[in-house]
Amino acid sequence: MAASGVAEIRYAGPGDAAALTDFYESLDDESRYRRFLQPVPRVAPAMADHVLTPPNAVLVAVDLDGAVVAETVFAPPRRPDRIAEIAYAVAPTFRRRGLARSMVAQVLDDARRDGVREVEAMIGADNRPSVALMRSFGARIRYDDGALMAHLDLSG
Repeated sequence: MAASGVAEIRYAGPGDAAALTDFYESLDDESRYRRFLQPVPRVAPAMADHVLTPPNAVLVAVDLDGAVVAETVFAPPRRPDRIAEIAYAVAPTFRRRGLARSMVAQVLDDARRDGVREVEAMIGADNRPSVALMRSFGARIRYDDGALMAHLDLSG
């Protein structure tokens, strides 16, 4: 179920690079920092191209005007000894509507269906909403080199 003001939630394709770049650019400095875990004063189009490069899967929420207002990125493990990763961001004006929860749940369900057994998300140490969200999915949280790592076991 889409949140109020959201027209659809769907997987993005290469044609969404410009809209994804616009989304990243529209985020305030703190939101951009929380998404990328580093200062990003200017968003280069190559960032969206990189995020959209297979085998990554990018779920986007699009508003009634066609603008991306949230994204959840799933990066599958590229080697058998690695763990899949997720990252997400929601435009400040679309927060507290259940978008992140709904989108992360969909990505995790799809990953589980595809046989992924473990997923991690790196979270800034001060990002309490993301910690709470990941814990609501059963994640174990640990401190690792200046950030928090949320580890989800999808096998059970």
